[in-house]
Amino acid sequence: YYFNIAGKGEAIRLACTYGAVPFDDVRLNGEKFHELKASGKLAFGQLPALCIDDDTMLTQSSAIMRYVGKLAGLYPTSDDIYAAKIDAV
Repeated sequence: YYFNIAGKGEAIRLACTYGAVPFDDVRLNGEKFHELKASGKLAFGQLPALCIDDDTMLTQSSAIMRYVGKLAGLYPTSDDIYAAKIDAV
C-alpha cells in the first residue's frame, strides 16, 4: 500500500518485481488512506505498508525492504557484517 507516486513505495515495488516476490500494487488516494488509517491496520498510521495476510501488515519502508530482500534472496542471511553494510545504504 502506498500513494500513486514513487516516494518510499517505489523501492519496495522494484524489489518485489526484481526478486519475483508476488505483491498487490495497491495505490491509495487521500480518502482511501484515511479510511485505512482509521481502521487501525497501519502501525504508526503510516505508509508504505505490505499486507502479508489477513492478520499481518508490515510497515516502515526499511523493515519491508529487508523482509522482501530476504524472500527474494537479495539480502544476506548468513553474513551479519554484510547485512549491516546494506542496512547503512
